[in-house]
Amino acid sequence: MKTKWPTKKLAEVCEFQNGLWTGKKPPYKRVCVLRNTNFKNNDGSLNYDDVAEIEVEEKQLEKRLLQPNDIILERSGGGPTQPVGRVVFFDKAGEYSFSNFTSRLRVFDTNELMPKFLHWFLMLQYISGKTENLQKQTTGIRNLIFAEYKEIEIPLPPLEEQKRIVKVLDEKLGKVREAIQLRKEAIADTEKILSAKLTEIFTEGKEKGWEERRIDEVAIINPKKSEISWVTDETQVAFVPMSAVSDTQQKIVDREMRSLGEVRKGYTYFKRGDLLFAKITPCMENGKVAVADIETEIGFGTTEFHVLRSIEAKSNIRFLYYILASKKFRLEAEKKMTGSAGQKRVPKDFIESYRITIPDLKTQEKIVKELDELSARVAELRALQDTQLADLKSLERAYLYEAFNGQLL
Repeated sequence: MKTKWPTKKLAEVCEFQNGLWTGKKPPYKRVCVLRNTNFKNNDGSLNYDDVAEIEVEEKQLEKRLLQPNDIILERSGGGPTQPVGRVVFFDKAGEYSFSNFTSRLRVFDTNELMPKFLHWFLMLQYISGKTENLQKQTTGIRNLIFAEYKEIEIPLPPLEEQKRIVKVLDEKLGKVREAIQLRKEAIADTEKILSAKLTEIFTEGKEKGWEERRIDEVAIINPKKSEISWVTDETQVAFVPMSAVSDTQQKIVDREMRSLGEVRKGYTYFKRGDLLFAKITPCMENGKVAVADIETEIGFGTTEFHVLRSIEAKSNIRFLYYILASKKFRLEAEKKMTGSAGQKRVPKDFIESYRITIPDLKTQEKIVKELDELSARVAELRALQDTQLADLKSLERAYLYEAFNGQLL
């Protein structure tokens, strides 16, 4: 049965302080600044492996040094699948501050409210989706509606009950998160298997006497639309936006049907069986590459794709897929990107001139079969582990819900 506890608004139980970034007025002081990127796995903890160390104004820093038991709130950032409003608990010694995309929450009276109890409650608001209703989006960045967030009602059971709840949650959620981490490590290990096999195959090519070729010697890069000039505008074609290419599964997971007249101009043309390679950051670095497995013979997509079509008797498209999907290729492509920050792209001539070692077609087909089988096993294991992770996340939400409804034993 739900226990009726007294409540207070968040603004009544803690103070808020916005973060900082590089200073403009001396004197300056160098300090470690925690950013949104240090929020670890959405689990309420911090990752200290990549902390920014910057020069900040001493005057600004005075009010922004973190203390153990502070809570850091993400007030700007987020993404398409990650709402803003994550919270992390700070419990580390040393001089640390927090970035201008975050705010610090510090409890006024710890005899009334345990900071860790408040942290767990705000975690529940986030993972249950309630925080998502308290945000707005501008220029691609999500911002927390601060005035509304401060109105959240915070339950205030007796301090001894708060201590009991925190102890039980620390124990139960500690075990859940340990299990989650083990499964994530297992996923990473399975992905390394395929990566190692790719490295083995493509580094041994020269030793096996494979020919070295430029990619444009074995594939057509960005085929011309003129080859379908005779097709009528009423013809239905598959349309593939960037979001339809999975960067984890490296395949097309969705597509739309449009008339050719709608997409003939202003979009990228390809055919069934062509290879789509995302050329723009961060899609390229994230691994958005896929063979066009579509229902129609003709397809179109975003202009941010490069298209590769194998030349008959010279290359197998899936052999080329494994080359372009490899971490080695994407790292080299990243170094050759051109354009301004946020709009960098892999130029066509990089792909054209990129040299690969490539065996005869029969050997390519044999290698592709082996890699496809390995990829399928990795994908199957990843899907199973993803299901287990989802179950563990559900268990985490259930524990938090029980805790703040007076049902946690």
